[in-house]
Amino acid sequence: MGLFYAGIFGSQIVGILLRTFRSLPSKGRCYPLVSGQLLWRNNTPEELAMTDLSRMQGIAGSATSALEGRFFRPPLPYGYLPRSRLCERLTEGLSGRLLLICAPAGFGKSSLAVEFCQNLPAQWQSIWLGLNPRESDPGRFLERLLAGLQQFFPQLGEQAMGLLKMRQRNQPFAFEEWLDGLLDELAMHLMLSKPLLLVLDDYHLVQGSVLDRCVQFFLNHLPTGLVVMVTSRQRPNWHLARLRLSRQLLELNESDLRLTDAESLAVLDRHSCSLDSDAQRSLIRR
Repeated sequence: MGLFYAGIFGSQIVGILLRTFRSLPSKGRCYPLVSGQLLWRNNTPEELAMTDLSRMQGIAGSATSALEGRFFRPPLPYGYLPRSRLCERLTEGLSGRLLLICAPAGFGKSSLAVEFCQNLPAQWQSIWLGLNPRESDPGRFLERLLAGLQQFFPQLGEQAMGLLKMRQRNQPFAFEEWLDGLLDELAMHLMLSKPLLLVLDDYHLVQGSVLDRCVQFFLNHLPTGLVVMVTSRQRPNWHLARLRLSRQLLELNESDLRLTDAESLAVLDRHSCSLDSDAQRSLIRR
């Protein structure tokens, strides 16, 4: 059984990793992320640039100051091991509608999504929505979604946004009718020559029966030129049989994200592990 990724390798080598990280050259303070990965405070200019939407083609520059970090894609953690085999599978899924990455904490779901966005085919654009529990309300979620899409299409949904802002937060919301109008309008803005990948990161933080129905409706009526990627610790309660049968769904789970033996050895080598090759293989087998 291969090691799972994101810095959690099991109790057998926690001590080894702690000693290894202490011995690494200083590159700023490191902070643990929710996923168990490490993010260094002093990232390189290239890494920081990857979080700046104003550098991306299609972004409305005048609106960048209003983003307040809500649509910024995080950089990859220092020392991240590229998952090229998984990115290749995700690339194949761009011909469908939904890329779904589901696994428990610590498997590197978000980092894989970041890596994939950084290496999208040249014609593709992407927008990142890191979700939080406040957006479990469908109205809040859709307001956030529309605000993100407006970074690419500033004229999109002006009336729809007004309706969202006027609604009472705790009142029932007929999201089907609202989404019908927005998706029809969005279809007129999307171009096949510049398809858009929408990333919903940490969906488990907003998951609930009402929002699940809302996103299900959204997925069932996606216009051509838009693909959705979702990362989550739990599999959303969506009916995906139709998408799967029509090959519109690409799903990665815990077994897919688990490191192969070769990847596990590469991680240990990257961190200058002092174990000899036989000891490393024995550790991986455990």
